[in-house]
Amino acid sequence: MIEKQYGAVATYRLTLKGLATLIHLNEGKRSNICFVAMAFANDMFDIYDKAIEPAIIATGFKPLIIDRIHIESDTTINDAILAGIKKAKFTIADFTYHKGGVYFEAGYALGRGQKVIYTCREDQFKDTHFDINHYQHIIWTSPEALQKRLIDKIEAFVKD
Repeated sequence: MIEKQYGAVATYRLTLKGLATLIHLNEGKRSNICFVAMAFANDMFDIYDKAIEPAIIATGFKPLIIDRIHIESDTTINDAILAGIKKAKFTIADFTYHKGGVYFEAGYALGRGQKVIYTCREDQFKDTHFDINHYQHIIWTSPEALQKRLIDKIEAFVKD
């Protein structure tokens, strides 16, 4: 019970349902997961293996990319994507090849208040949609350069 300046009294109670909601809302903030949104193309899997995954691991996080997890038969890929983003502390979204799913996943993560790291291969950046091209991007030309810049960005932008 709290007594206010003019004598009015307000009472606050935290219910079990309210506590469960609060815990659920803050779940991603304590997470050590990084959701990765990118085009599923052979050359991009090479970039993932040589740059993105090692950068995530080097900074103490666990990568989550939908293409590399087992999805239960009663779960749709869309459900797995949304659940993965909800579980993550932050998202890396690579816009090389301009896949609509990457735009959606980055927007969903951003809309949830999650930090999003935007990346794109240099020769593809000119074709990014105007809705995202004003966000700071890591523009990369090689896996080595991308890995180093991702590590720096995660250390500065994500880690507490």
